[in-house]
Formats: sequence, C-alpha cells, structure tokens
Amino acid sequence: MLAQQATTDGGGAIAARAVGIRPALECPVAPTCDASVLICTRNRAASLRTTLDSLTALRIPDGTAWEVVVADNGSTDDTAAVIEGFADRLPIRRLAEPRPGLSRARNAALRAARGAVLLFTDDDCRVAPDWLATALQLLADQPLQLLGGRIELFDPDALPLAVRSTPDRAVLASYSDIIGFLHGANLAFRRGLTDAIGAFDERLGAGSPTKSAEDADLVYRALRAGIPVVYEPALFVRHDHGRKGRATWYSQVGDHAQGFGGMLIKYLVKGDLRPARVAYWDFMSTLHMVRRDRREWPRVLAKLRTLNGVITYFVRPL
Repeated sequence: MLAQQATTDGGGAIAARAVGIRPALECPVAPTCDASVLICTRNRAASLRTTLDSLTALRIPDGTAWEVVVADNGSTDDTAAVIEGFADRLPIRRLAEPRPGLSRARNAALRAARGAVLLFTDDDCRVAPDWLATALQLLADQPLQLLGGRIELFDPDALPLAVRSTPDRAVLASYSDIIGFLHGANLAFRRGLTDAIGAFDERLGAGSPTKSAEDADLVYRALRAGIPVVYEPALFVRHDHGRKGRATWYSQVGDHAQGFGGMLIKYLVKGDLRPARVAYWDFMSTLHMVRRDRREWPRVLAKLRTLNGVITYFVRPL
C-alpha cells in the first residue's frame, strides 16, 4: 500500500535524519481530479463524523471532480465504520497508515491523493460550504503558493488554540512571523508545492517525539524558497478541539515550544539562525509577560520545553 512506503526522511544515520531540511515525497499517483480533501485521524470517530458531515454541505462548482481521503493513523475505535458510512454521500476513501504520527499520516495522504489541488483540515473541524470552491478560485489565480485560512472556535469557551480569526488577508513577509501564521487545520496548495519544498517532516508534529511544528516548518520552507505564504480569511473553518482549562493551556504551549525546538535545531545545524532567533525573542517576550503578571510563571516552564525539542529531534527514534 502507498501508506506503507518508506518514510519521507529516508532513514539512515541520526545526523541525516536530523538535518534534512527538505523531506522528499514520491507521488506515484498522477492528478486525475481537480481537488483532494485530506483528513488525518486517530481514534476520534465521533468528531470525524461531524467533520465529514460538514463536507456533505460543500457547494461544489459545476464540473469539479473531487475526492476525500481520510488517513487513518492506527485507530482502534469505529473510525473505519464512520468513513464507510459516508460512502454514499461523499467521494471518500480510507487510507491506512498504522505508523503513529500526524506528519506520517499527512504524507501518506499526499502520496495517495489524486487531486491537482490539495486541502488539509483536521478531524475536529467544520468547513464552510464554500471552502473548497474558495480554494480552487484562489489557487487558479496564482498556482504556486501556500494558503492558510481563517480558523475560528466552534465553542467560544474553548481555549484559543490553533485559531486565527483576523479578517484581513496577509502575506508572510518575515521569518519572525512564522509562528502561528498558518495552521495545519486549514491549508490549501497545488501539488507543485511539495515538488518545490518537500513534504511534512516526520520528526515533527503530533504523535512524534517533538509533538508539533510540522505546519510551521512547511511555512518556513516555503518562505525560504520565495513561494508566497498567504493567509486568506475567505478560506474558513471552525475548530471544535474542546480543550479547556489553564493546565491544558500550559501543556499545549509546552508542546508547541517543544516542536519549535525540534524545528529550529534542524536549521541551526545547517547555519540558518533565523528560527533560533524567533525562539529567543519569543522566550524573552514570555519573561516580560511574567514580570508583569507573576501568575503566568508556568508559561516560562512550558517555553523551556524548546530545549527538550532540540534534544529530542536528534536522539529520539521515530
């Protein structure tokens, strides 16, 4: 199966795994439809059902051929049955990727996708009815770009994690803004993007030892390559992640810091200091925040997990 092909970083020595900036991606499937909606999931059958239900309400432009690929990342619940239950309502198929890790699942979905335009959302998101049509229109105007869209909370009482709700379009102009500029829950690009900058780094992301930052890494590689990275508020989803409470907040801050630590060391060993500078100034900003409000001291401990990410990226096996 496509999902059982070799990992994108190629394996081998620890140093080779650690410093590969552009993970390769072999896509033996040529485009045979206009768009592929790609969703990665693991043991979230109920949430996935809601996401797929939102896809049934998409307004598909006349003559558009599309598909939904769900990369099942080793689920043991009734995920497969949920996917099968939409077979008469969506052009859907399930792809098994048993090796844990969001980036592995994303890359498996990319390898299997048949669409010329590729859209990612998460298994806890609800897409707007014009989501796919908007992506097709935006990417028709400028094919080679990385688009990310507006993400708002479905539950207003949930923590403001992995969201961006600003109403104005923005183009990434500086490496200092890469953190949170786009999120993996709402991405769109043409197949040529991964030809130009590579796939998701499987040593980053949820389910990997570094826990996050696979989307920030993709954004940074596009910026390095001179490819436009664009925030488009018209490309819209709602995120129903359900996370609440201060303890959860600091845990997520720590996970994000750990992932960025893994990302920064990948570039630092190649002589690129810019992600390390971003982490430094982010930490200094946290210290200033704590000086103003001592109750925020757990945020400092969470940010220190950047160092854990630096070490983990090198020594922990996938």
